[in-house]
Amino acid sequence: MLKGFAQIDGVNYYFDEETGVMQDFEKALSEYRKEFADNSNSEKTEQPESPYVTVHNTVMHSTYNSDKNNDERTLLAAIIYCEAGNQKHFPYKTIDGKTVYKGMLAVGYVIANRVTDNLGIKEVIYRKNMFQPTRNGRLTDMLNNPQKISADAFNAADVVLYYIHNNIESVPEYPVSNFKWGNFWGRKYAEHLTNFFSVFKGDNEYEIIQDHIFFNYKMSLKANK
Repeated sequence: MLKGFAQIDGVNYYFDEETGVMQDFEKALSEYRKEFADNSNSEKTEQPESPYVTVHNTVMHSTYNSDKNNDERTLLAAIIYCEAGNQKHFPYKTIDGKTVYKGMLAVGYVIANRVTDNLGIKEVIYRKNMFQPTRNGRLTDMLNNPQKISADAFNAADVVLYYIHNNIESVPEYPVSNFKWGNFWGRKYAEHLTNFFSVFKGDNEYEIIQDHIFFNYKMSLKANK
């Protein structure tokens, strides 16, 4: 879900930082400038630390640097748990007998499908406005307290990492083609606050897994006012 300032096909947009609902860009930009502008009539004060950092020419949330530097497996399990820790339908067994859940795997594959030569797993997770737990403190808490992350989330992370590093799916019931999606939204958000279902009309264009809808983003999607 896009949040904050964004540019799509050369057009500027602003999406509410909490709900993702599209708002007036010029008004949001004016308020943003007013909030952070220097006050020329008062003593200069220390400027607030930027909430963003740039990595490989890509804007990341500053938690990219400030979060505890855990290993890749823990980071992936943490974001999977934050986004889909309650997704306990559709269980499957891995080849070594561990339980994984479809909703958790799907979140992991969205991340895997965004990995490029310049953006690794960490960069994909912390990229600006991509995953809300990177900016609301939830991922930070999980990384500081990895004992809170469920075994199911670690199992899903192991499957996804195996796919990333070996291009082989270790859950036979889940062909890789079932996880071709590059994005996901909360189901209620898509149903009630966007024109999602007027754009995506075929079952081959999206997949509903419990509280999430997985899809490949189309530029024609808009938030309802």
